[in-house]
This record gives sequence, structure tokens and C-alpha cells, in this order.
Amino acid sequence: MNKYNTKKRFFELNLVKHPIKNIDFMLNIKNTNILGIYEYKKYIGFYLKSNTRLTLCKVCNNTIKRNKGYNTIYLNYANINNKIVLVKIKLKKFYCFNCRSTTIEKLIDRNGKNQSTNSIIKAIIDDLKTDSTYTAVSNRS
Repeated sequence: MNKYNTKKRFFELNLVKHPIKNIDFMLNIKNTNILGIYEYKKYIGFYLKSNTRLTLCKVCNNTIKRNKGYNTIYLNYANINNKIVLVKIKLKKFYCFNCRSTTIEKLIDRNGKNQSTNSIIKAIIDDLKTDSTYTAVSNRS
């Protein structure tokens, strides 16, 4: 468990133990099914699974529909009502027969292996440009 990232550790050890049935808001991420909703202290967690049928190859730009499995990621998705929204999402991997490469679909706006979406990072940068302290900004994110 020591090698887990902090989002994954918190989601798997704490949030999964506190499922809820209903929530005031829902995520609008295209081509996903919600498998679970969790709430614990100042965190809300969503477990999502992709239901995309096809995507474009990242190398040759062909349309591919051969599913090769799933890649699970954990993200800090947003801050809503002073609660941090964590998302566990199973993204589909696709195999391209043309160029023999594997492509993971991109449903959420994030760069590389960041554990936060680009909108969260932009909000943190905007907060730091104001007269906020580093402690106040880190408590909000």
C-alpha cells in the first residue's frame, strides 16, 4: 500500500467504506456509467466506468474499436460545496491493428499523469495570484 498515490490510498481505504445512495449533484462526464457514490468527511467520491465503443488512435489517427482492457485512474476532479470530489474512473484501452499501438481514451481534461484535472490546477494558480496564503490555498484543494 505504500506505493499508492495519495488519491488512490484515500479512495480505497476511506471512501469505499461509506457508500451513499443519493447526492445533490451528478457529474457530467460523457460515455461513463456511475458504479458507486461515496461520501466521507470533506470528500465525495465517484466510481465511474467508461462505456465508449470506439476512439481515435493517438499515433495514426484511425478509428479503432478493439478493446484491450481498462486503465484505472484516480483524480481530484473538483471542489463543490467545500468538499473535494475524487473520481475513480476505469478508462478503456484500445488496440490499433494498423500501427500496433495502444491508446487510452481521454474523457477527462488532464495532462500526463497529473492527479488533478486542469480546471483544479488553474483554480489553484488563480488563488495563488490573489492575496491568499499557501496554507489557505492547500486547504481548499
